[in-house]
Amino acid sequence: MIYLFFNNNKKILINMKRALTENPKNTRYSLSSNLNINDFTITTITAKITGQEMVENTEIFKIHITDNYHKKSWIIEKDSTDFNMLYNKLSPTYFDIPTLPPKQIINQFDAESVNKKKDIYQHFLTSCLNRKDIYSSFEFKYFLNLKKNSPDLCGNTPLLGGAIEFLPESVTDFKYIEDDNIKIIILTTAEMGVNNIKTDEEYLKFKNRLENENDEIINNNNVQGMTMIFEIISNEGVYNFKLLWQRKYKCPNTCIYYDKITKTIFIGREDGFVSVYKHLEQSHYTELELIIELKNHFSRITDIWYDVNRAKMFTVSNDRRLVASDVNLNSQMVEVNRSVHNYTKLIPDLTNNRLFAATEGGIIELYSLDKYPPEKKCRIRISGLGYISDFYFNKHNSRLFTCDHNGKISIIEIGEIGKEKISSQISQFGFKNRLTVIEYDQIKHEIITGDTLGKVIIWNIKTGEPVFSWVAHENMAITSLYFNRINNILITGAKDKSIKIWKVPEFWFDPQIEKYENEDLAKINNELRKKRIQMEQIIQGNKEINYESDQSENEEDLNGWNYDFNDNIDHDNINAPPEEIEGNYLNI
Repeated sequence: MIYLFFNNNKKILINMKRALTENPKNTRYSLSSNLNINDFTITTITAKITGQEMVENTEIFKIHITDNYHKKSWIIEKDSTDFNMLYNKLSPTYFDIPTLPPKQIINQFDAESVNKKKDIYQHFLTSCLNRKDIYSSFEFKYFLNLKKNSPDLCGNTPLLGGAIEFLPESVTDFKYIEDDNIKIIILTTAEMGVNNIKTDEEYLKFKNRLENENDEIINNNNVQGMTMIFEIISNEGVYNFKLLWQRKYKCPNTCIYYDKITKTIFIGREDGFVSVYKHLEQSHYTELELIIELKNHFSRITDIWYDVNRAKMFTVSNDRRLVASDVNLNSQMVEVNRSVHNYTKLIPDLTNNRLFAATEGGIIELYSLDKYPPEKKCRIRISGLGYISDFYFNKHNSRLFTCDHNGKISIIEIGEIGKEKISSQISQFGFKNRLTVIEYDQIKHEIITGDTLGKVIIWNIKTGEPVFSWVAHENMAITSLYFNRINNILITGAKDKSIKIWKVPEFWFDPQIEKYENEDLAKINNELRKKRIQMEQIIQGNKEINYESDQSENEEDLNGWNYDFNDNIDHDNINAPPEEIEGNYLNI
């Protein structure tokens, strides 16, 4: 990180990697389009195309692979078909990677065409090496012959410890519970097509079909959803599952909430009902008592939260309503708010008596629980107004982490009590893959996301870059996620009718190798910093620029996050020199 101080005392905090990899049109804040960190390789492996030759009318590229950590190298030979095959394997699941030229019917072998193709392939290799999620993928490691030559640089891929497979329908939600010396998974399922219902017309057709079905008998032909409880039995790192309880419904189940204190299970359904079950003592979850069924909404329940202190249940739905109700008194139902967008998720902040509700319109509503019904304090917008599919609240620093269908992760700093209106988005990063769920590792300070392609991505909160990724469910959306760093397990549920328990490594890569890469990256940043200062001096008319490095090792600082310049620039004075803009600076 560097600080640039101008004569008008305007301070600009710039992240070197992000600022150099982007190419903003505003030349006041972009220095040089040909100055790019992707010209450097910041992993321990470098790949350089050293030559090419013609073999039977096929152009073969010689690639020199160097393992800088172990001080060894090897050579691989690849043709255009190999590059295109790698790209075709990576592009469906890894976004924002450089494109390759399409295969030509008539190959051109003149020097200019060959050199141009060589430069494109070189840029492709370097960019992939700088992306840890691609670098750690099986396809890319196979392409480089990395596992054969330097296996300890491949990273530590999570191992599958066990799975609940071949469920009747797609998993819509699950909860992992440790209670009474028993570990269980409570899951809900729904017919595959139910999660694809988006329009009101589609929902009406679906609702009419449900109403026309037989109410009295639920057999395998008309079951649309189930709630199931499995006991997890661990034996030397291998997980097996025992079915304890199940209930079939003619209506899909969409979400679930479990209250540990009262041992009560709340099940949200597609028809707007909430089924409330009580765990019977000493039954070890083999018996549950149905307490009540509440009709809180007109359509799909998307999330539930039970406030045990106030004995109130809060639900949100596709009918765009946030509702509070008393489980014991069916008649006492209060509509807290009606939004212009469908609601997606609820998260409480019990420390400050607040409740967050996310919507499909990219807005988070913040409510105070000091009164009943709750009072709305403010609305927080995320950049791009993407469909917020999930979010996580970190109570230790009052920050929200959201993921949306635009593939973006947003970090929102929540204001203190009484100052909620100053809550604001402080960072956003990500790719174009449609994210569905999000979790946070409070020990490693990493973000974990799942997407519609069944891929789990680990994000470095300091750089905003992917650290590791793997395909947990082949081409099937991950619908629910649970992470426990203490036990080093990650549980994923998906539309492929399965739940999987992954044994997560303590480190994604060898710490010594990570230290080596960080030292190498520091050298690159120093070189780029010098060039950047030179360019700033030219742009500012040789004005004095002082800079200093931020050496903070605190993982919770915002170093490396992708700040959106456009949100902080006075567009009315966009062409004015910095000293002429009064009271306006890049506030990040």
